[in-house]
Amino acid sequence: LPRRVMSFGGNNNEPAPESVVFLLYINAGLQDVVVSEILEKKILSEQQLKVTPWGLQSYVAICGKQSEIDTEQIRAGLMGLHSVHDLLRFHFKFTLPMLKPPEEIAAETVQEEEPEPMEEEPEEDENEDGDKPKKRRKKRPNNKKPGALVLCGPEALRVLCDTIRDNPTGVPTLEGAKSFRVTCDRQGRHQFTRTDVQINVGTVLWSRYKIKGDMKNPEVHIRVDVVLNTVVVSTMLNEVELSKRHRLGFTHKSSVKPSVAYAMLKMAGIKEGDTVLDPFCGGGTVLWEANDVWKGKLKLMGSELSQKIVDGAKKNAAEEGCESTVQIKVANARHLHKNYERDSVDHIVTNLPWGVQVSKKTDLNIVYKGFYLSSTRCLKVGGRIVALVLTAVSVIDEIRRQGFWKILDARVIKTGDLCPTIIVAERLAKDPVWTSLFEQRKLFASYVNGPTPTHVGDLYPDFDENGVTGGIHPGQIEEKKEEEPKKEK
Repeated sequence: LPRRVMSFGGNNNEPAPESVVFLLYINAGLQDVVVSEILEKKILSEQQLKVTPWGLQSYVAICGKQSEIDTEQIRAGLMGLHSVHDLLRFHFKFTLPMLKPPEEIAAETVQEEEPEPMEEEPEEDENEDGDKPKKRRKKRPNNKKPGALVLCGPEALRVLCDTIRDNPTGVPTLEGAKSFRVTCDRQGRHQFTRTDVQINVGTVLWSRYKIKGDMKNPEVHIRVDVVLNTVVVSTMLNEVELSKRHRLGFTHKSSVKPSVAYAMLKMAGIKEGDTVLDPFCGGGTVLWEANDVWKGKLKLMGSELSQKIVDGAKKNAAEEGCESTVQIKVANARHLHKNYERDSVDHIVTNLPWGVQVSKKTDLNIVYKGFYLSSTRCLKVGGRIVALVLTAVSVIDEIRRQGFWKILDARVIKTGDLCPTIIVAERLAKDPVWTSLFEQRKLFASYVNGPTPTHVGDLYPDFDENGVTGGIHPGQIEEKKEEEPKKEK
């Protein structure tokens, strides 16, 4: 994937700044999805697109002649993209001074030392009630966390403001404007905050153009993005983030971004008329995005373990106007065979639990195991599971151990301040290992009087010769019941 993304748009991904008209702000790691959507909708040509311009992973540059690209038709097409967060009119870029040379920072990144354990303060004496106070840990400064490399010091903020103030081209969109606003997206570790950039740059622009600032309803929205040691100055053309297209009354705390949901649906290879299931649907973002993209031509199903969340998702379905085409019910994702018929689902697209909004007693490995095993009953052969997960290693290990799946893709993306992984796995028709074990078992069964040497049921109790589950499903792992306290006599 990195080679495919970096090579797209030609060997030179360092476009001349004067040739860049627009920038698309996206999720890093989904560059190919963005480009595919643009080409599919025939908005621009491949030669006009440059992914990761100047090494910036969260952007796609649109290059060409201003008169040919900056048209109302192209702007409207870019505004309708499902895989993009913001459409930016590019002005200029520059770099900030770094605390260390890039070579030293790269070497430290490769040879990263293990963080030192945090020191604990000595225990204090017991208080009058005989209770010991809790141990308190020393806090680290924000910019001295282990494994974090500070790229730019506080003097870089002064250089940033001076460069914007003295830039000869300036910000053309502020000429004649009545009000403006400055926002900043900062990626990397710096000894200044996003708010520092917004306040200082806002003061510089006010002194140069003599127009008032308005944080609620500005006429011009200026973006000053600081990515590592590169600063990009642009004007945001969309009033609201493009990915916030679903106005929902119920929002789940761990809901996935619509732009990420769109990418996951595209990775599943969905066609019109397919049945798509989201067994961890939450507020239903994946379902509403699928209904919006395929214009109601899919059969959509969702489930959750909580009745409260299911009621909230049904409320959202009514607001989206798709309550008749989407089925949402209470179901356990580890027991899908109890709620959905065999081979009734074409694709499963879901956001797996990350361990943030779940109970501390919940073992995520058991959840992942039960989910993938129970999916073999309802998912058709050749169907795909596209899952977003934070702990990708444990999920991939479980997929490989089961032997029912072929991993097609595993890519890390950036969403917010986290880097989860999208895992695409395809359901196999037969597992050669299971088939071989059953053949050997049948062969040796007539030679012995006791249990066969290769008893597959030791691991999974009821598989047939194709490695497909029969009656008792291995995903049906009973919950551990808490022992009732003994009654005192």
